Amino acid sequence: MLFDREQLQLQLLEVLSFDDDAVTMKTRARPFYALSLRSDGDTDIVLQNGKAVRLIGRDLSLFHPNLSYTRYSHHDRRIVFHFSLLHPDAEADRDPPIEVLHDFRYDTLLPLFEEADHIWHEQAPGYYYHCTAILYRIIAEIQKHRFAEKRKASPLVSRALTYMEEHYHETELNIAAVAAELHISTTHLRNCFLRDIGMNPKAHLTALRMARAQALLNTGYYSVANIAKQTGFRDAKNFATVYKKHFGYPPSEQRYENF
Repeated sequence: MLFDREQLQLQLLEVLSFDDDAVTMKTRARPFYALSLRSDGDTDIVLQNGKAVRLIGRDLSLFHPNLSYTRYSHHDRRIVFHFSLLHPDAEADRDPPIEVLHDFRYDTLLPLFEEADHIWHEQAPGYYYHCTAILYRIIAEIQKHRFAEKRKASPLVSRALTYMEEHYHETELNIAAVAAELHISTTHLRNCFLRDIGMNPKAHLTALRMARAQALLNTGYYSVANIAKQTGFRDAKNFATVYKKHFGYPPSEQRYENF
């Protein structure tokens, strides 16, 4: 993710808030980044190459510059920072065009986004600097907690963790696929995970999928079968079995208070 970089110099362009229902909109390539936090959402972003990204409530997303897409929103409530980099970042070209952190520090980040939105629209003296400072606070919060899990991990395990975060929704993703991506054996990958984070890679991948599944269930918008598909399971039966084993109750009993 762009915010994994140690140092970034940003120029804030604007802070916007949106409350959309039943919207289909084509967006042409824009020369800036868009960092958004959704308080509610049921949105599909379809890129020009046909790939789609699903965004729901509590999702933090970063859209890279020069990206054309079509947005299909049943409903979409979000606050967005538009910003540019003062110095080009060559590594950013290798990042995915849309980066998403699902239900990441939502209760901490939402007040910051709301504060910036209020200050930007009030435009009292010093509002621009205040909002820029809030954007840097958000980046600091992202970095602190993104690195918390990875700071003790070797570069190899860090790469594996990132790869899982980006591909956990694919049914083809398993530990053998992760090991193949890193050009190592599954045994070596398992040993590295146990040494660095005290958990085997299969358990970490399951925990990642379960956290996303729980967030989707809490929205109340999706069926168990749909959530199974979005979190990398081939069928709802297998998903329900894993979910009950992981949380101690079936997905049909998930309620927000369990979260």
